Amino acid sequence: MAADPLADPFEVTTERLVLRRWRDDDLDDLCAIFAKPEVWWYPDQRGRDGDETRTFLERRIETWETRGWSQHSASRSVSTRCSVRSGRRTGPPATVGRVRVVIDATHPYRPRHMSNTTMADGHSEVTWTPPDDWGNPVGNVHGGYTALLVDDVAGMALLSVIGTGAPTVSLQVDYLHGMPLGRVYTARGDVVRVGKATAIVDVHVYDTDEVMVARGKCYFQLPSTWRDRKDTTPS
Repeated sequence: MAADPLADPFEVTTERLVLRRWRDDDLDDLCAIFAKPEVWWYPDQRGRDGDETRTFLERRIETWETRGWSQHSASRSVSTRCSVRSGRRTGPPATVGRVRVVIDATHPYRPRHMSNTTMADGHSEVTWTPPDDWGNPVGNVHGGYTALLVDDVAGMALLSVIGTGAPTVSLQVDYLHGMPLGRVYTARGDVVRVGKATAIVDVHVYDTDEVMVARGKCYFQLPSTWRDRKDTTPS
């Protein structure tokens, strides 16, 4: 099949996301998002107005045109996309979305390419088989996908403690050895600390010989449901 001459070579589509270059017609949707104070609470502690948003968008578009690379625009794929203007979901609900209430800690969280998933009492463990198209030019797993693994496994460990999802606010990954494609890896997460507002989770990734190939640390912002529950728990 001949390639589409109009296709954007920088656009990437997965089951859940579409990553592409910014466009002028993104302005209305971006204004609706950036107007919310919580989006820019750090560092501005306020929402951004239309002129500020337009400047943000123009700079990203200009960088793409002059350098050939920049930050991508990320949106949900058609099957799970939400309407920004109306706030209504336009497709079937995602398997794991934003959690607004406390859920059962045995929630069957199953990200792609993971098996033998366990999580309980602040610990999580998964078997991970990265697909062949997740490699870098030298045949190892791209570091971005290793970071994705670390983030998911850390979130699973935290879920087993607080019973609900929490957004990642900081993620650090150390790449200790190359991770060749075509192999199976084990990732283990351990909750280090759960405070009133934040939580810390460590993740270690091993190959089949139990050699540590990567390690990471995630910081999470805990939801108000957890903070309120702790406030009412007898000491």
